[in-house]
Amino acid sequence: VSFHDHGRHLEYRIFAPDGTVLLDRTPATVPYQDDELPMSGDYVVEVINLSRHDARFDMHLGFH
Repeated sequence: VSFHDHGRHLEYRIFAPDGTVLLDRTPATVPYQDDELPMSGDYVVEVINLSRHDARFDMHLGFH
């Protein structure tokens, strides 16, 4: 997971299919890179806007 053209007021976190937090609140300037996801299923990426204004961003997901 990585973000492009983001402001410094964005954070994100990732939840595993069982609801546990895979990655806790992280600045959008820091990409998440891991060799393997711990389980199969639907993951949730929550984007958190810390400003009082609308935020525009592109989120990139890569799978190998």
